[in-house]
Amino acid sequence: KNKQNQGIVVDIEGQLIIDGNNNKKVIVSVFDVTLRKRQNKRLLAQNDVANKEIEKLVNFAHMTSHNLKGHATNLSLLLNFLENENDSKKRKEIISLLSKSSSNLTESIKGLREIVSIRQNLHLKKKPLPINEFIYGVQQNLSGIIKKEDARIINEIGDHERVMALPAYLESILFHIIGNALKFKQRNKRPIIILNIHKNKDYTVISIATVCR
Repeated sequence: KNKQNQGIVVDIEGQLIIDGNNNKKVIVSVFDVTLRKRQNKRLLAQNDVANKEIEKLVNFAHMTSHNLKGHATNLSLLLNFLENENDSKKRKEIISLLSKSSSNLTESIKGLREIVSIRQNLHLKKKPLPINEFIYGVQQNLSGIIKKEDARIINEIGDHERVMALPAYLESILFHIIGNALKFKQRNKRPIIILNIHKNKDYTVISIATVCR
């Protein structure tokens, strides 16, 4: 302990000395390294925080890339359908889908900004969200690939259902799961995606199943 009766960390070094008469003695040096150890501990903690922030940044970059790529693919497919469609009624339908997809892209970008805000303000809380509104939005965002794959989405979730979530995260999760179900379907098969929901004691569980026919 030091003069203030506080615990300290020390390094002890010994040096063996032999004189001309072969007498041996050891000189012991004691160094107070408490400050150095505290600084090292602080640096390790700061490094750990920095690594976690980098990991969050990488995850955010992956999510952003996946979301924007999905929107870009959807818009590209719809434009391709529009270019090759001669029926005026169907062209109007595609133009309507393009308009909705464009609006949804704007909302998704707002959602990404919201995620940044969430990371800066950890006090933001989940709230009950109407799940079907988000599912409908995702269907619009994926309308191009849904049309391309002739996919069918069967939503068995009631309009009254709510889930506790943050809006941007809920949209991203549904977008990724339904998008992957379409992307990784069996070749030359029509994907049928069935959505359902059930509740247990602690959670509301969203079930998404894929059948290819």
